Amino acid sequence: MAAKSAGTDATDTEQPAAATDAVQPAVASRSREGGAMSELKLLRRLTRRPRLRLFVEPDPSPQLVRVENRPAMVYSVHVVNRGGQTARGCTAMLERIEYWNGAQWLRHPGFGLALQLPWRAVGARSQIDLASGAVSDGLPLVMAFRGERLVRIVTPLRISSGILLEYPPGEYRLTVRVRAEGKPESAVVGRIQVRYDGEWDRIRIRHAR
Repeated sequence: MAAKSAGTDATDTEQPAAATDAVQPAVASRSREGGAMSELKLLRRLTRRPRLRLFVEPDPSPQLVRVENRPAMVYSVHVVNRGGQTARGCTAMLERIEYWNGAQWLRHPGFGLALQLPWRAVGARSQIDLASGAVSDGLPLVMAFRGERLVRIVTPLRISSGILLEYPPGEYRLTVRVRAEGKPESAVVGRIQVRYDGEWDRIRIRHAR
């Protein structure tokens, strides 16, 4: 009888352990499913958010406009939204201007503050909305008047407010940041190289290396 009692005790002790072992794979499976769902939600959120890209056309053509009744050539870059969500309230800022001194790029001392760029060469337009897959008509960057030997930053400002807006012939590198309103993760930064030889219709712009 003692042996039988001992056997019963052993059986009673082992049975809950077996049940616990059976439950563990189910718990692990639910945990994996929860992790997979979280990753899927994150992936959907990332693909749906705005994704902006700044680019320069391979052979950009300037736009002839009249500013204060004077003919000028305007040179632009473009922004595309490759995300799955509309990028609303997109703004563009010129953050830095550098010049090439023949050996290296140096920050231009005449440009110490960030400057908002307009989305239209004539008339101020500070924001635009870009639907998913849409490309901006253009982000005007620099311009030159006929008969002058100065390249000018496109801005609605009439007074420089301590910012140098016109530059002599040379090579310049401009740092531009574009972002959607309320979406800091959508921000894109590009560096654009501008080569100006003094001719208003022969300015060359491209992505800086």
